Amino acid sequence: MKIILIWTAVYLLATTAGTQLCAAEVRVCNKSDLVLNNLQVNYRNYRQLNIGECSQYYKDSMAQEYVTVGLNLDGKHLGFRPKSTSFLLGEGRYSYHVSIKAGHLDLETHKD
Repeated sequence: MKIILIWTAVYLLATTAGTQLCAAEVRVCNKSDLVLNNLQVNYRNYRQLNIGECSQYYKDSMAQEYVTVGLNLDGKHLGFRPKSTSFLLGEGRYSYHVSIKAGHLDLETHKD
């Protein structure tokens, strides 16, 4: 049994040597009609995003289709949590569009 495990480990190392994870480039865009302060998207903080403004792109090898979003608005915490698991984004540029609909945060992911 140990020989099989060692052989499997050697095989995996040999076949993945020199490969790199694809890193998606993602940004956050404010699609609401309010200035968003202290916005947190996937545990990354944004002090302020003005109406229609987008952040800079950043590389994230673990970027997913749906991520956790949160902020405080007028003393009330608003949050968005994915209801199901989502897939990793492939190589390319993506935008997380954050909006507020009927008093709830909403998130849509778009390929740029």
